[in-house]
Amino acid sequence: MNDAAEPTPRERRTDPEAISRTLAFAGLLQMVNQYISEFVLDRLKEEFGGVKTGWKKWDWSHIPEGKTRWKQEVLADAEKSEFSGSVRWLVEHGALTSEQAASLGRIGDHRNDLTHEMWRFILDPEANVDPSLFSEAMCQWPIRTARRRPAELPAGGHEHCPLMANRSAHQGVGGVGHGVVGLG
Repeated sequence: MNDAAEPTPRERRTDPEAISRTLAFAGLLQMVNQYISEFVLDRLKEEFGGVKTGWKKWDWSHIPEGKTRWKQEVLADAEKSEFSGSVRWLVEHGALTSEQAASLGRIGDHRNDLTHEMWRFILDPEANVDPSLFSEAMCQWPIRTARRRPAELPAGGHEHCPLMANRSAHQGVGGVGHGVVGLG
């Protein structure tokens, strides 16, 4: 007969291994979110003629009207940020689908929750990280190799994604049809 009591949900959440998993996922989602943000912003500014010269530094001197057009077309209706304006512009011009834009919103929102309310994900048994967002991000966004050359994952969704192939086969499920961002 086992006299040890079953751990409470809170005790399971505060187990060092559980905390480590939560922190590791939070860090991973931070990196993925940052990469996607940089990719979207950098590629769009390049489309308007900007040349990246450093961390968040851009040179528009060779095409000054490019910066003016970028501000007028992309930032004019930006709800919250450069990023939201860029996503809106990309959807309007067919480079992103509305589903991809919604995915960006879910990833960003979950990243913000994890960043600003980490305590909740560690202590509250009802608050859970969503690892599917990492898979969603990796299966629909281009990645870069160590030499920063684009290396895009195949379009067509999770069922074609090398990250999801083993999981989907193991679970016997298909994916949700995400494509790849179509910027040059």
